[in-house]
Amino acid sequence: MRRGLTLIIFASLLLIAPLSIYFVYLMHTSGSELTFVIYGSEYCDECIKLKEFLREEARGARVIFLDLTDENNSARFMEIMGLLYGLAAPLVTQCPSCEPPTSQFEALIPLTGIFKEGELKAIVIGFYNEEFWKEALSLSLKSNATYFIAPGMKVQIHDKQLKERIEDIMIPN
Repeated sequence: MRRGLTLIIFASLLLIAPLSIYFVYLMHTSGSELTFVIYGSEYCDECIKLKEFLREEARGARVIFLDLTDENNSARFMEIMGLLYGLAAPLVTQCPSCEPPTSQFEALIPLTGIFKEGELKAIVIGFYNEEFWKEALSLSLKSNATYFIAPGMKVQIHDKQLKERIEDIMIPN
């Protein structure tokens, strides 16, 4: 019984360790090439957790936090959401205390763009948990595709014009 438990623990470590080591390698070798653009609110616990997580885990990466109480940030955010969902799509907020300054519709925040060497690799809505983010970052860094990741969905963005339009909007000049 004890030997079986030891084997299970050892096998688990063998499976988890390479993924963790690979993630750390990716984050530290490509940190200076990475930019995270977070649209959120200083009053949103999930937004703050994500900002702190990315600053800690992606050392050397640029983390830009754009507060939605700023009118320009809010306008860019709404334009991005409109491109991703279409204005007719109903959205539900993940963080009740984190409502963007608009009466048009409630949106999920934080909204994060992951850029590698200036190219949009993923757009992620929400914080979820650290494990989710480690997987999302790993996917973003080793894939040539661009993904839109939201609650219950992961969609590859095939439309090059849509991707380029979001890239132009997401990072303020």
